Amino acid sequence: MTGQFLILRKLLCEDYRVYFEEKTSGRKSRKNDNVFDDSSTRPLSSIQRKTVNELEKECLTLRRRVKELTERSRKENVEQLMLEIAELKRHSAALEAVSQGSVCVTSQLEKLEMTKDIVEMMNLKLESETFELRLALERTNSDTPRLREKVDHLEKYMKLLKAEKSSDS
Repeated sequence: MTGQFLILRKLLCEDYRVYFEEKTSGRKSRKNDNVFDDSSTRPLSSIQRKTVNELEKECLTLRRRVKELTERSRKENVEQLMLEIAELKRHSAALEAVSQGSVCVTSQLEKLEMTKDIVEMMNLKLESETFELRLALERTNSDTPRLREKVDHLEKYMKLLKAEKSSDS
């Protein structure tokens, strides 16, 4: 915006210069409160002098106004930039908080994944042990009738041996 005010200022001064040259037809100098034309030595009329004075005052007023507007524009730009900086700081803090949250969540997910792997390994080990115990139980159950038969057979054999021994004696 300051560039626009500088352009406006330049144009106003340029317009003033052109207007002044048109009114006075050349460069003027003051001597004894009379303004003379370089090309001719005739004094300017009071109306021309008054017009020149009014134009000088207007140019001075316009310069002050341009300066004031330029300063105000700079202040507004500074305020706007400060607001943008504050907004960017808030946005940065929010992004940082989100990234911290992501790190925390990622860390917890990794821990849970490790725990899951450990539990799965323990489960496989327990399933293997269960299978082995079932197999042993099946063997035992399948051997029980045969063992019973063997025990019965051995008991009968012992009775026979006792009977034989008692008859021999």
